[in-house]
Amino acid sequence: MKKINSALEMARRALAGVQISHLKSAAWALLISGGLAVEAQTAPPSGQFKLVVPSVSVPSVSLAIGGAAPDTNTPTASKATNGVVADIQAQLKAVLDSVEAATAKMGTATHSGAKEQAQAVDGLAERIDTLAKKDLGDDSPFLHQADELIRKMDEQIKLAQSRAGDPQILPQVQQEYAETATQIRDSLTRLRSARAAVNGVRSDLLTQAQGLRERKEFLGFLADAQIGESAADAFVQALMDVHNFCRRLEKTIAGVDPNTPPLIVEGKVVN
Repeated sequence: MKKINSALEMARRALAGVQISHLKSAAWALLISGGLAVEAQTAPPSGQFKLVVPSVSVPSVSLAIGGAAPDTNTPTASKATNGVVADIQAQLKAVLDSVEAATAKMGTATHSGAKEQAQAVDGLAERIDTLAKKDLGDDSPFLHQADELIRKMDEQIKLAQSRAGDPQILPQVQQEYAETATQIRDSLTRLRSARAAVNGVRSDLLTQAQGLRERKEFLGFLADAQIGESAADAFVQALMDVHNFCRRLEKTIAGVDPNTPPLIVEGKVVN
């Protein structure tokens, strides 16, 4: 027990002599693991100490009294957010590729009759509807992963804010908790922006599918009325509508960038 108390006392002195900026990387690990152990190193006489973070896949941080802390990497929460946002962007790109491929297939009916063109438009509408409901459905694995991370980060922010105001914690560590809460909140904003983009794309896909179904009905009407020229024009217009939709979707996907913070105006995320 004396050895433990001695080690803890030496650790307190070591932490008191370290600049606040040197503790930032350790604060991320504190939030994720929920605890911190201090272990004395027995070899060097200069008195070094190692912050041991249990069950966290980040490097341990060594702090020397009066010495400089090593450079830190990107915080764990930020890395996790970037990975999930990148997955969302990749999934949206895959959906765009599928829409464009289906549109190209529909385009092969350009010189066909009105009934064949109506069937081609209906086929594209069905494909877009499937992409919206299945590939971008809320039960999709990549969205489940995003929602789970959002929930976890919300909890981390609450924990950090609570510990930032805990008088039982050293003042400099309280400050680190406060700063870390801000960093997690920034990452969470980026993730929520990407998640909202999926909802927006899904809604746009369903609207586009409905518009194509209405075009299909119109083409069927023109076929029955034997108005060939109008049917051809309506089919070309349907192709142009989908092409313009794909270009808008392309811009939305480009905005889902894991390396670019979202634009925030008056507290609201702007995609």
